[in-house]
Amino acid sequence: MDLAAQWDTGAPLPHLVSNGSAAVLICYASTVDPNWDGTYATVVSPTDPMPAQLLEFTFGHCHATKFGGPNDEVISGHPLFSRGLEPYEPHIVHNSPWIAEEERINSVHPLHQGGWSQRLKHYFFMFHDETFEALAVDLRVDQVHGVLEDRLLHAVSSVLRD
Repeated sequence: MDLAAQWDTGAPLPHLVSNGSAAVLICYASTVDPNWDGTYATVVSPTDPMPAQLLEFTFGHCHATKFGGPNDEVISGHPLFSRGLEPYEPHIVHNSPWIAEEERINSVHPLHQGGWSQRLKHYFFMFHDETFEALAVDLRVDQVHGVLEDRLLHAVSSVLRD
C-alpha cells in the first residue's frame, strides 16, 4: 500500500487515540538529517518539546483496532506473515480473516447486514516495536510539523467530536 509517506523505522513511537468509531494513529515520520555522518544516533522521546515531522493516520468509520505486539523481531510468527508482510510498511489485508470473524460475530444481531468485506478494509502497519491493525472504511494520511503531545491532544479533541 503506497501512502506517499514513510514513518521512521528506528523510533516511530506510534500513539493511538480511539473510540468506538474513530481512530487516529500518530507517529514520527522518516526524515533525512543532512548533517548525519553515521557516527551518532538521535534519541527521540514522546515528550520532546521540539517540533518534528509527524504522520497522522485517521481511520474513518473504524470498527476495531489492535495495537501492540508483535514487534519486528518476531513478526515471522504472525499468522499473516506468509501472505507478504514487509517490515516497516503499511499493508491492506485482502480476504481478511479478521473481517470475516467480526462479521460472523455480528451476524447474530437481528439487524445484521452482510457484506463487511466489501465495506471494510483491514489495515496492517508494522512498526519497529509494535504493530497496528484497523478495520475501517477509509484512511486519510496527513504529514504535519508539530509537537507530538500537541498533535495527540488535537487527536483526542477530534475523536471526541466524532
